[in-house]
Amino acid sequence: MASPAKIDRRVMRGHNRAVVLDLIRRSGPIARTEVSERTLLAKPTISGIVDELIADGVVFETGVGETTAAGGRPRRLLDFDARTDAFLGIHIGVDHTTVAVADGRGEILASRSCDSAVGAPQRSVEHVRRLARAALRDAEIPKRRVRRAAVAVPGLVDHWSGVCTIAPNLDWHDFPLAQTIGEALGVPTDAYNSTQASALAEARHGIATQVGTFVWCYVGSGVGSAIVHDGQLVYGNRGFAGEIGHCRVVDDGPRCRCGKRGCLEVFTSGPAIATAAGRSNVRQVIDDAFAGDECARNALRDAGHLLGLGASYLVTILNPELVVVGGEVSPAGDFLLDPLRAALHEDVLEPERVPVVATALEGDAALAGTVLLAYDRATEIAAR
Repeated sequence: MASPAKIDRRVMRGHNRAVVLDLIRRSGPIARTEVSERTLLAKPTISGIVDELIADGVVFETGVGETTAAGGRPRRLLDFDARTDAFLGIHIGVDHTTVAVADGRGEILASRSCDSAVGAPQRSVEHVRRLARAALRDAEIPKRRVRRAAVAVPGLVDHWSGVCTIAPNLDWHDFPLAQTIGEALGVPTDAYNSTQASALAEARHGIATQVGTFVWCYVGSGVGSAIVHDGQLVYGNRGFAGEIGHCRVVDDGPRCRCGKRGCLEVFTSGPAIATAAGRSNVRQVIDDAFAGDECARNALRDAGHLLGLGASYLVTILNPELVVVGGEVSPAGDFLLDPLRAALHEDVLEPERVPVVATALEGDAALAGTVLLAYDRATEIAAR
């Protein structure tokens, strides 16, 4: 049996290796001396770890850096072989289910989609397995390279157990999402709320890259929100922090799909806006609003006002620097955002300090977020 001292050294070396690898992955090409300076590890330690990583085929030497100040030989640079690792991002939405394959730097290489199986979580799992197989084939990535997966759904997901406790618009209840997807794929998998995944994507690649604390509001097939503080998601006790879609805004209002009455989502989701405007879908409402239709504009204005009422509680409690609105309704722009801003101005102290903007992300923000979450989780575990 190994002594505690040997175990401690092994753990420390594993931690140092993960730190060095993550730095090269994020910052390469990079010189060994800079790796030492940025990790605060001794040069002999760096040399040993780097030689090991090169031998394992995950890091390689490439090109040369600038000549040193002392006039010595240009330094060889280290880079990460992004195709040695892969990650899966999965978004099971109300309309579509999509699986993306990303390389070791989190860049999406391929994705596949199909219509979602509302009310049938096991069929959704089969869809994910089939889509993952096809996407890996498209990306020419063997399954053995996949280190981790992350899945997002529009519902309440217990952050610690990975159980989707309720997803009203998917008609799911108490489904062991992370475990079931993980077993189907044969890959460690974590589960998240779709809005959380979208908010992280906004923090890394969108309008909030330089923002400390912000609230991300989703308005589409449903309504939800997520909180990011210092670049990290705020989960709360079980992962339900920031959920406003099922907060009551009207006493004895219409029944929501969650079973309660008068929820914010009943009045402000895309389908609710379409119904209020007498249109078949919210895209038509938005198009008609830009064309000058007052009925369409009124529907968006009423929804924006109630969204502002719901968001005002988050803004008052959290004091964020920014509110970002995303989802299928965000293209409505100021037809939705102006009444939202007006409601905040009425209900929040110093509202002018909290800008409200539309997302800067294009495409499936939740899918982009799941790739980042899978990557971050794998890196976190490797560094322990």
